[in-house]
Formats: sequence, C-alpha cells, structure tokens
Amino acid sequence: MPQTANRQSRTTIVPYISIAILFVIAGVGFWNDILLFPKFAQFFNIDLSHVLWIQALYSLGYILAALPSAMFHRKFGYKIGMIFALGLVSIGPFLIYPAIAQHGVTFFLLAVVLLGIGWSTLETSLNPLTVEMGRPETAVRRLNLLQAFFPVGLVIGYIGGRWFYPSDMHLSFSVLAETAARPYVMVGLAVLFIAFLVERVEFPARSGIRSGGIADVGNELRSLWAKPIIKLGMAATFGCIALQSTLQGATYQYVQTQYAGYTDQIAQNIVFAGLAVFGIGRFAGAALMGRIEPNRLFQWAIGICVVLTLGALAFGGVAGLACLVATNLCLGIGYPTVLGTTLKDLRSTSNVAAGLLVTASGLAGLAIPLAMNFVIAAASVKIAILMGVPFFALLYLYTRYIQRTDAQDKAAKTR
Repeated sequence: MPQTANRQSRTTIVPYISIAILFVIAGVGFWNDILLFPKFAQFFNIDLSHVLWIQALYSLGYILAALPSAMFHRKFGYKIGMIFALGLVSIGPFLIYPAIAQHGVTFFLLAVVLLGIGWSTLETSLNPLTVEMGRPETAVRRLNLLQAFFPVGLVIGYIGGRWFYPSDMHLSFSVLAETAARPYVMVGLAVLFIAFLVERVEFPARSGIRSGGIADVGNELRSLWAKPIIKLGMAATFGCIALQSTLQGATYQYVQTQYAGYTDQIAQNIVFAGLAVFGIGRFAGAALMGRIEPNRLFQWAIGICVVLTLGALAFGGVAGLACLVATNLCLGIGYPTVLGTTLKDLRSTSNVAAGLLVTASGLAGLAIPLAMNFVIAAASVKIAILMGVPFFALLYLYTRYIQRTDAQDKAAKTR
C-alpha cells in the first residue's frame, strides 16, 4: 500500500512540476523575445521607430496560431501540442545564427513569427490542461499558482538577458557569433531537450483528445460563442492584458519623465522591481485564494489597483513611482483568474475556449503597445496611463457577472 501511495503521489506531482517549469520557460522566452527586437534592430539597421511593428508581427503570429493550435490539441491531445510548440520555439533560436551570419533580416523576421506561434501554441495547451488536472472548484487557484511561475521566468529572463547580450550590436560577425548567435543555438538545443522530457511525463488529463472533423469544431465554436461567459471572458482577458501593457509598459517612460534622479540603469532596475512585485502578487494571490473566494479577491485587487493608479497620476516623483510599481501586486492575479473562471466549467470544450481567450490576449498585446507609443509621443505618459481606466470598469463588470451566475447556480441547487 505505501508503494502504491508513493507511485500515485509521483504521478500527481510530476505533471504539476512539468507545467510549472514550462511556465518558467515561457516567461524567460517572452522576456528575451521582447529584449531581442530592439537589440537585433541595431544589427539590421532597422529604425527603432519600427521595432514596435516587429513586436506587432510577433503578436500577429501569436493571435493567428491560438485557435488552430486549440483545434490541434483537441484532435491530438495536450502533450503532443506541447511538444509541437516547443519544437517551433526551438527553431527561432536556430534561425538567429544564419540571420547574423548572412545579415539576413528575413531569417530574423521568420524567427519572430515562429516564436509568436510557438508560445501561443504552448499557452493554449498549458492553461486548459491546468484547469482539467483537478476539481473545478480549485481550478482558479491552481491556475494562479502555476501561472505564478511565468513571472519567475520573466525575472530570470531579465537577469540572464543583461548578461547574455552584448550592449552594442554593431560588432563584427565573429564577436556577435560568440556573444549572441552561438548561445542562441544552445538555447534551441535546450528547448528540444525539454520537449524530450515532456514526452516522458504522463499527464492525467485526457479530455484534450477528441474525435471529429472541421464541422464538429465549427459547431463547438458556435456553441461556445452562444455562451455569455465566453464573450465576457474574452473581453476580460483583453482587459487584463491591456492593463498590464498600460501600467507595466508605462513604467520606463514614467521614470524618465517623473523621477528626478533618472538614469537608464535606475529605470531598468525599477522595471525589474515591477516584475518581481508582479510575481509576488501572483504567488500571494494563489495563497489567499485558499481562504478568500477568487472572484472576491480579484474585486479587491481591482479596487486597490485603481487607488494606486490614481496615486501614480496625482503624485509623480518617488511617491507616484512607488504607486505605479505597487500596481503589479494587484495585476498578478488578473489574467489567470479570468482564464480559470471562464474555463473551469466548460469540460470537454475548454481547449477550444482557451484558444479564443488566448486570441483575445494576443489582440491586446498587439493593439495596446502601439496605442501607448502613439499617446506617449503625442501627449504624455500620464495620459497613456489613463488609457487603463476603462479596463478597470470592464473587469469589475466581469466579476459582478460571475457573482450573479454563481448565486443563481447555488439557488438552483437548493431547490
């Protein structure tokens, strides 16, 4: 009996550890991809004003891959989907070498698109898989806990990126090959090794594998779209990513314009502090959800974040900067809470629904940075921060809807 219990414990814990590691890898990859665009823009003599459009290309790949990858998971299961995603992600680093060797911007742009598609495919599998790996009542907390490892990856990516990349990309090929291209090949090999390890993990969820053709997928999409929770979930997912993009994206410019002791190094350190606070908020939120209902906790986080945002707008200087960084503590639980709340009761259709939600997040990642860049250039960083205000209202309305539907379900069960 003890041996059986130990075996069951291992088969339960190993998949969770694997997913946590994959979220860390996604965080590292996401940060380094963002860092990659302006660094390599120098090498290819791309005007830095066009870097945002390269990031938009990345987001476009992310958006376009979300639903097809969800259908892929539906047909072949989450494990094959994760291995396929990691395979795509590994190709991106391999393409950096010929991009530098031949000064070929086409290789670089292809790497950007493949990275967007790969990370989208990976996220579209990880989120519904996490939801399905336990009871629906604990799905939101479970997703918050495992998604908390994504900001851990962001922090690792930030630290590693400063050590990994040369500060000047206008260097000879031999120097660049040594400092950037060859290490990227090692990154690609490491991702492939992780894919090999994932293949050996036995995941308990099986609902990702479903029979049926295109017509069945179409019926499933129509059925999902008829549910108000899907449309509101997509809107709230857009709102969460829009708020993150607005408040986190404004931090560097806020330091530059509102902080008297500005230097580039101080601004980078404050951005790093924001990432760390974001991760702490997500871990703390997952812990508090053991005592506080997730939707209620999310409402409190929205209210506190509104106050802190107003403080950043009103004070400026050190006080305003402290408020802006502190908003990360509240932002941490938003995205996984909306995902978990939307997906937890969908059962067999959760993988396709996850594709819709990831599409919404990609749209926010595409539209908001472009809009913010325009507003900051045309007006000021404080006006750009004001762009986030409507999304607070949107997220609050989402939580109210969830409260009403939960109350109606409880009332129906007691009859």
